[in-house]
Amino acid sequence: MKKIFLSLAAISALIIQTGCNDKKEEQKPAQELSQNVKSSTEEVAKKIDTIVDNVATKVDEHINTAANQVEPMINSAVDSISDTTKSVANNLKESTNEVANTIKESTDSAAKAITDGIDKVSSSVENVLKTDAATLFKKCIACHGKNAEKLAPGAEVAINTLSESEIYEALSGYKAGTFGGKSQKTMQLQVKNLNDEDFKALAKYIKTL
Repeated sequence: MKKIFLSLAAISALIIQTGCNDKKEEQKPAQELSQNVKSSTEEVAKKIDTIVDNVATKVDEHINTAANQVEPMINSAVDSISDTTKSVANNLKESTNEVANTIKESTDSAAKAITDGIDKVSSSVENVLKTDAATLFKKCIACHGKNAEKLAPGAEVAINTLSESEIYEALSGYKAGTFGGKSQKTMQLQVKNLNDEDFKALAKYIKTL
């Protein structure tokens, strides 16, 4: 029995030893595979890093190249905009000056037309007044002469020797009864229907004779 037991124990030990050796043999390839996978992964990671760095470098180069190409275009566009702005400003200035000159010319023309119109009206008024004064003076010609040069009866001086203001004061005084000697009553009858404007017109007209 002891022999059988020892035999069985030896067989069992042999089997167990064989199994352990098999497990060790199986673990060895697994460790190697794991190490290989780790090494491969690291290599791949390094290659990926290298590729990424290369791509990044290329991208930077392209960006710099593009920036260098675009910069002159941008500068040219800015210069063009600046030139256009200056051109618009100059054109606007010229247009403004033209408008100002046109307005000035129109204003000057209008002012001249108004001045001419006023002169014509003044001339017409003067002519009317002169005509009326000439008509009024016709009553005076018999005593004072055509050019007011005669010495009228009772008068001390010819009226064409008097100033415009003196003639006006004399006519006003005749009508008011405050002026004149022997001829006062005669002159009152002559001027009783005349007014102050008539006296001014006559005084002015007489000095033109």
